Amino acid sequence: MGTAGHVDHGKTSLIKALTGIDCDRLVEEKEREITIDIGFAHMPMGGGRMIGIVDVPGHERFIKNMLAGVTGIDFVLMVVAADDGVMPQTLEHLEICSLLHVQKGIIAITKTDLVEPDWAAIVSDDVEKAVTGTFLEGAPIIPVSSTTKDGIKALADAIKQMADTVRPRDEWGPVRLPIDRAFVMKGAGTVITGTLVSGTLALSQELVLLPEGRETRVRQLQVHGSKQEEAGAGQRVAVNLSGVEVADLKRGDSLAAPGFLNVTRMIDVKIRSVSRLAKPVANRTRVRLYIGTQEIIGRIKFIDRTELAGGEEAYARLRLETPAVCARRDLFILRKFSPLETIGGGMALDPRPNPKRRADSMILDELKRKEQGAPEEVVEQAAADFGFTPVSQKDIVKKANLDPQEVASIVGKLIEENILVAIPNTDKVITQAALERLKTQMLSRLREYFALFPKKPWVSQQEIKSKYFGKEDVKVIELAAAGLKESAKLAVSVSGRGLRHTEGSESILKEEERLRLEIERVYVENKLNAPSQQELPSFVHSEILDVNEVFQSLVDSGALIKLAANACIHRDSALEAKKSIVDFIQKKGEITVGDVRDMLGTSRKVAVPLMEYFDTQRVTCRKGDSRTLYPERD
Repeated sequence: MGTAGHVDHGKTSLIKALTGIDCDRLVEEKEREITIDIGFAHMPMGGGRMIGIVDVPGHERFIKNMLAGVTGIDFVLMVVAADDGVMPQTLEHLEICSLLHVQKGIIAITKTDLVEPDWAAIVSDDVEKAVTGTFLEGAPIIPVSSTTKDGIKALADAIKQMADTVRPRDEWGPVRLPIDRAFVMKGAGTVITGTLVSGTLALSQELVLLPEGRETRVRQLQVHGSKQEEAGAGQRVAVNLSGVEVADLKRGDSLAAPGFLNVTRMIDVKIRSVSRLAKPVANRTRVRLYIGTQEIIGRIKFIDRTELAGGEEAYARLRLETPAVCARRDLFILRKFSPLETIGGGMALDPRPNPKRRADSMILDELKRKEQGAPEEVVEQAAADFGFTPVSQKDIVKKANLDPQEVASIVGKLIEENILVAIPNTDKVITQAALERLKTQMLSRLREYFALFPKKPWVSQQEIKSKYFGKEDVKVIELAAAGLKESAKLAVSVSGRGLRHTEGSESILKEEERLRLEIERVYVENKLNAPSQQELPSFVHSEILDVNEVFQSLVDSGALIKLAANACIHRDSALEAKKSIVDFIQKKGEITVGDVRDMLGTSRKVAVPLMEYFDTQRVTCRKGDSRTLYPERD
């Protein structure tokens, strides 16, 4: 439960009357008799359950602290003083709670001991009118006095009844704890506090502090002042961290499970402006973003308009000056940079938006799917946002903020429906639509390549990737190439050599085949005394093809074995040499380089790299100047 209301309307005194806990912990707060920072208390419900209470400041100057406190609350206790009535901060807090999707609450009319009963009744009527049309319409309105304790029991009972209606938070998600306080506790070290947004926090758990990414571990854990071994989503916790200094922390940092949360400087969002906006918000206005416990400066870029008037909704992109920790469906508040005026609030739809320039209409369609789409549409769109880049299920979970088990099930279903395509020998997928676009682009690039290099018979998939698709995954290029081979309607041929556009000259292919056979013949006939690559042009030549390129294609295919820069043999010669060497060792127990040279009738420049090659193939094992058979050889 969080408190809300105008400054000096008695929120902190009311919490003390309900719980016995004074939430004003700062000397300055006690001297000025207003709450500057967030305070915390707890209230037993019975049955071992506890209501965590966040007491937030009401003064306009401390609104950012109020926003840090209201994040993560389940229901609100709206406080209005009987001697003052509804005030500006009352309405602003009400609107902020609404923008943060607080769904329910209770209204307390405080300081009733300072006014006549009739006047308290008039204030109650005013409050009832003020909340008409908001989430507090029809909420219980309970008059109380923190001084005389009148109405305190009735209010406590109403709070417990409302707490019983709160839906438990999902605990499937990764650990996420936005930090609202950090301090040093004597004998323990660094302690942080916050409301656990998702996941289960446990002792000795290895976590990271974001946005910096510093690793840490849970040393001790408390829930409402009591030591616990674990805490669940929705609970107020204090965590003693190891390996971290208080100077390294600030409000707005998050304690989180590694690899699940986005650290970003760009967020696509849906915004709803407050109805009482003084004047429309212009495009590229500098704003303050309050998300979780963070306050971050940025600029707002509307996608479907040039300005935002009061009470309107719009899609926008926020470009931030410092990194934010964010997940899809996070709620936020926006205020002008100066003067400090609440613009509105909304929901993060994409914490990792596609930075490529696209038509605004396309971006709008995608954001609508992310906001309103079924989980299957959200998963498909998350994969589509990565374009030609393969995406893992973990990446989809991180981008879409969905249950990992649900994502796994949906991905399997979309693969069956041919909406997603699994990348062979990986845990990643790509959308079928992206794969088709890539195949079309590859076809175009192949035509372009062979127009530039008409004398080349083939181009390797690696060269096409390096030349035209440098940032893309080679496995996706291979998948697209395989798809081109299977599509008879596409003018491309694929072989172990690589890719070729079928519009290329057939005479080139015939000349390449002739040259390959000629080179192989040279190496078969000369056995272990075959020429090196540098010497080959004196044995074979071609008027239109590069001999070295065809030679390399034979090495790549395994037909030739390049033992060293100046030594190359045919694979048949290697097999014959292997048999002779194995037979020799089986008879003699070992073999030297000299034995190999003499037995095979070759030179030392071939014998040395040949034995080194057989060492790498685990045929032989070197022991000093001789070799024996490799111990694990069958």
